[in-house]
Amino acid sequence: MKKSSLTTGVFLLAMFLNCGQLYAQETSTEALNKGMMFLKNGENNNAIIEFNNAAQIDPKDVEARYYLGVAYILKGNTSQAMTEYDKVLGIKPYDAESYVIHGLVNEAKGNYDQAIADSSKAVGIDPNFYKAYSCRGLAYEYKRNNQQAIADFSKAIELYPHYPGNYYNRGILYQRTSSYDQAISDYTKAIEINPAEKVFYFNRGDCYSKKGNYDQALADFSKVIELSPRFPLGYYRRGKIYFMKNEYANAWADIGRAETLGFKPNKEFIDELKKASGRDQ
Repeated sequence: MKKSSLTTGVFLLAMFLNCGQLYAQETSTEALNKGMMFLKNGENNNAIIEFNNAAQIDPKDVEARYYLGVAYILKGNTSQAMTEYDKVLGIKPYDAESYVIHGLVNEAKGNYDQAIADSSKAVGIDPNFYKAYSCRGLAYEYKRNNQQAIADFSKAIELYPHYPGNYYNRGILYQRTSSYDQAISDYTKAIEINPAEKVFYFNRGDCYSKKGNYDQALADFSKVIELSPRFPLGYYRRGKIYFMKNEYANAWADIGRAETLGFKPNKEFIDELKKASGRDQ
C-alpha cells in the first residue's frame, strides 16, 4: 500500500511538473499580451514588468525584447532599450529589421555614426528593405549631410512609395536648402497619403510663405488650426500671413489666440504689427 502510494505520489508530482512547464509556456504568451495591453494604455512600468516576465520564461522570445525596448524608449531610458536590442541582435544576427531598430535607438541617443553603421548593415542584409534607408537618411539628416540623406529617402520612396514620413523628411531637407518647390511637392504627397497630420500642412504653409504665396500659406495654416485648434503656432503663423496681406484685424485676432494658448510672440513682430495697424500711438 505504501509503495503504491509512493508510486502514485511520484506520478502526480511528474504530472504537476509537466503541467508547470506547459503553464510556463502559456504564461510567456500571456505575459506578452498583458505587456501589450499595458503599453497601449500608456502604463509603461507595468508593460516592462510583463515583457521582462515573457523574456525570462523564454529567453529567445525576440518579440518580448522588441517591445521591452519600446517601453524603455517611451520612458526615456534609451540605454536600457539598447541593452535589449543588443540581445535581439545576439538572437537574430542576420535580421535587417533588428539592425534598423538598433540604429533608431542609436539615433535617439545621438549616436548618429553608429546609427549609420547599423542601417548600412541592414542594407547589406536586405538591399530592398526601405526602412533601412529611412533610418540611415534620418541619421544623415541629423548630421546635416543633406545630399546623402536625400539620396536615402529617395531610395526608400522608390522601394515603398506609401509611407508619408519619407516624403516629409525629404521635404525638410529641400526646405532647409531653400528648394521650396521640391519641398512643397513632397509635403503635398505626404498629405495625400495622410491628410490628418498637421505638421505636413504647417511646413508646406511655411514654404508657400517663403515664396510669397500668401493665399496658399493662409489655407495651410487654417488647416493646421482645424486639425489642432489648441496648437498656438498655427494661429501665430496664420497671424503673420494676415499681416503680410495687410489684414491687421485678423492678424491681431490670431496673435491674441496664440497668446491665450501660452505662446509668447516675437517682440519685433509685434512692434511691426503695431506700427502697421496704427496701434503704436
